[in-house]
Amino acid sequence: MLKFSEYESTNEGFLSNLEGKLSKDYYGAKKYVLDLLDKSLNSSELLDLQNFIKSFLEDKSDAYITGLNDDSELFEFYVKYQVELDELLSKEDFFAIEPKKMSIFSVYDYVVEASEKSLKLLLKNIQDEVFPQN
Repeated sequence: MLKFSEYESTNEGFLSNLEGKLSKDYYGAKKYVLDLLDKSLNSSELLDLQNFIKSFLEDKSDAYITGLNDDSELFEFYVKYQVELDELLSKEDFFAIEPKKMSIFSVYDYVVEASEKSLKLLLKNIQDEVFPQN
C-alpha cells in the first residue's frame, strides 16, 4: 500500500502519481481539495485518505478539511473555482432547487451551501476515480 510520504514532497508529485486515475474534469478544484487533504490528514496512509473521504461523504462529524471548514473558507473556495463548481452543480441540477426550499434566504448562505454540495461531489468524484469499487 502506498503512503503519502512515498510520493514526492510537493503536491504536484502527489498529483502526478494520481494523474492517471484523476480525470481532467474539475481538475483545478480537485487539485486544491487534495492539497488541503494532504495537509489535513494526520496520517500518511493512502488508506486513510480513502477512509476520510468515505467518512466525509457519510457526514461524520469528525471528518473535516482544514481550509474548508468555515463559511468564509467555503465562500472563497467557490469564488476561486466558480466555473468548475458551477459546471459540477449544474450536472446535479443543484440550481433547479429554489433557495427558499433549502431554507436559505441570503446570497452568501446560498454560495456556502453550493460550496458544501460541490465539495461532496468533488470528493465523490475523487473516490470513484482513485478508489473504484470492484
